[in-house]
Amino acid sequence: MPPPHAAAAADELLIHPMPSPPTPAGSWGPYSGAGEFGSTMAIILAALFSTVLLAYLLAAAVRLLLARRFPSEEQVDPEKSAAAAVVQVPTTLFSAAGTRLAGAVAECAICLTEFAEGDAVRVLPACNHGFHGRCVEQWLATRGSCPSCRAACS
Repeated sequence: MPPPHAAAAADELLIHPMPSPPTPAGSWGPYSGAGEFGSTMAIILAALFSTVLLAYLLAAAVRLLLARRFPSEEQVDPEKSAAAAVVQVPTTLFSAAGTRLAGAVAECAICLTEFAEGDAVRVLPACNHGFHGRCVEQWLATRGSCPSCRAACS
């Protein structure tokens, strides 16, 4: 039979839990110091950055796949859409008295030469800027806007 004081010590261990070790002064929260907090925050920030980067890459991949699956009209036949823009702009013969152009200077903003009497000029209907026929055809073959003011020519 065990001694009576040994039984009392065993009962005391089962009834009363062991006291926790004393915490050092200046500790806060579940962290024992600022070093653990800094490393935990670095891990959290790296995880957030990785998540944002992954979301951005996923969105870019979806846009790329959708652009390949459903191409726009310009991607299907760029020559046809550029030719349609050029056809919509009528050609007129320049005369100093009769041709109404926007701006005070009667010159082609693409080749930077002044219009002479009888030059084939195309006046864009959206903004009334005039250009040599050949110059504006080359411009509209690659872009769909006015060379001077960037107004849409559709």
